[in-house]
Amino acid sequence: MFRNWKTWLALGVGAALLFAIAISVIGPAPPKSVRIASGTAGGAYASAADVFADALRAEGIEVVVLETAGSMENLARLQAKDDTAVDIALVQSGIATLSETTGVDTLGALFVEPVWLFTSLPSEAPDVQSVAGARVATGAAGSGSQALWTWLARENAGDSAAGFLAENVALGGREAVEALRHGRVDSVFTVASPRAAWVQTLLETPGLRLVPFTREAGYERRASHLRAVTLRRGVLSMERDEPREDVPLLAATAQLAVRSDLHPAVQSLLLQAARERFSGGDALSAPGTFPSRYAVDLPVSEEATRFYENGPTTLRRYLPFWAANIVERAWMLILPALVLASPLVRSFPPVYRWRTRRKIYLWYRDLRALEERGRGATDDVSRGAVRAELGALQAEVGAITVPEAYSDELFRLREHIVFVDSMMTGQTAGQAS
Repeated sequence: MFRNWKTWLALGVGAALLFAIAISVIGPAPPKSVRIASGTAGGAYASAADVFADALRAEGIEVVVLETAGSMENLARLQAKDDTAVDIALVQSGIATLSETTGVDTLGALFVEPVWLFTSLPSEAPDVQSVAGARVATGAAGSGSQALWTWLARENAGDSAAGFLAENVALGGREAVEALRHGRVDSVFTVASPRAAWVQTLLETPGLRLVPFTREAGYERRASHLRAVTLRRGVLSMERDEPREDVPLLAATAQLAVRSDLHPAVQSLLLQAARERFSGGDALSAPGTFPSRYAVDLPVSEEATRFYENGPTTLRRYLPFWAANIVERAWMLILPALVLASPLVRSFPPVYRWRTRRKIYLWYRDLRALEERGRGATDDVSRGAVRAELGALQAEVGAITVPEAYSDELFRLREHIVFVDSMMTGQTAGQAS
């Protein structure tokens, strides 16, 4: 096979060109680096961002994780066109409905984020009305908590919402916890996972109470991005019996948002990481609930839709993520290419036979020319020159290598060289006599 290296080289170059054309039609290769907007340090968003960063780095993609104030900033960064832009972000459901959002898709919801309202004030008023007019830490500027608080205040106070919001303090996370524990605010409103460290701290702080959202079903009907959930007794800690009774709560969902032009191979890798990390359930969701394409308010990407309908493909289980994606997306090009390649493949044996025999036929052309010169030679000098060239031709032909199937043709060529040489010998002898 390797004796006919020119043929194989031509076929290889042709295949490489076809592959390069296919790649250019399909689109660019996956990016070498991406940027992820997480959230405040120590929060569930920061933890989730680390999960996705590790999954991408394992495939050789450089990842920069940026700490941010929260969902509002994250959504803005996804739509940015300057050096603040990111490719991937964690975004609270409901935020997209509060602003014009373009060029952003979601890969699905990852986990439930309960709405927590802790207060040191005694009150019998329902949920947020129990802290109306109080000093409330509603989350850092640009956070999803602050945006949701504004919506809840307007739902509960209507035209007088400005007064309801007058004592808001833009603090979130650990800063809000410390402000409440030291009396600088009366209440803390936050949207966070039950696993968040500051939620655990507030639950364990004496003198604070968790305000139940007793009208959770009504809120759920008024806002499609909110869910009514129940924090079951003891689910946070059986040892401490926390909570000590069932607590009705509202909940948003944390969704994984991406720029619409993020490479599908990277999206696929993120979706697989999401399934591995977030499908086990938690205090508020059963195993298998997440990741989910529901309870989101951004368009679900095409890649995510395929993933939820079919799961990871066989190719993605066994090939590198970029290679599997190229093959899957190129199938519409590969099928026509195979159809076109079929006649080429069928024509290869005749072409191979022709190239092999051509090596022999080229020598026949030279042999015929020598025979004609020999027959026309009229003196010993001319005949001697022809015989010398015949000897050189015979030596060159002796060095030819062909497959065994064509050996008979090679030996026939050698016999014909001997025949012409014998003819020249006979001519010389005849002249001498």
